[in-house]
Amino acid sequence: MMRYASTTNTRSNRPGRAGGFTLIEVILAGGIMIILCVGTLTVFSHAVRINSGNNLRAQAQSVLQEEVEYYRSLR
Repeated sequence: MMRYASTTNTRSNRPGRAGGFTLIEVILAGGIMIILCVGTLTVFSHAVRINSGNNLRAQAQSVLQEEVEYYRSLR
């Protein structure tokens, strides 16, 4: 008797109701996806900013190294 009662109360066995996701489940999944996307874009933006700073630093170091070599060659 208990087994019969537990199988009749499931969502997929109710008459007139198709199996699927509820509105709350869809909204929560969408919210989680938005949070993950914003986090990923923030990390990507920060990485691009750091990378461009490193490129500028490498260019400045290269110019300074050329100047040092030039002044060493004058001796």
